[in-house]
Amino acid sequence: MSKVQLKMYERRTIRKKFKYIFMSNQRNVIGTLNISINLDKIPKEKIVKGDKGSYANMTALIFDSDDQYGKNATAMVSKTPEERDSKAETIYLGNGWYNVKTIPQKDNMPF
Repeated sequence: MSKVQLKMYERRTIRKKFKYIFMSNQRNVIGTLNISINLDKIPKEKIVKGDKGSYANMTALIFDSDDQYGKNATAMVSKTPEERDSKAETIYLGNGWYNVKTIPQKDNMPF
């Protein structure tokens, strides 16, 4: 096997190993975040055209307690570092709920 063939074989082998690692790495859902947002509040200059559609960055905050309406999450238009430094107005888009998935605890009792 030539050096070129050996390098190509090594690359394919490494790619297969990485593909297996990433595909076998299962992620578990620990909660859900449900937010209703008002699309009309997103400024046009914050909407970016991409290859697969239009995008707007959003930041979600999750609070440790519910408000008077039983909601514990809020969404806002993401700010650039310059906007944060200049203390630009926060544009709130909506609010919602964060639900933590409860994982049953294993009982360590022998009986």
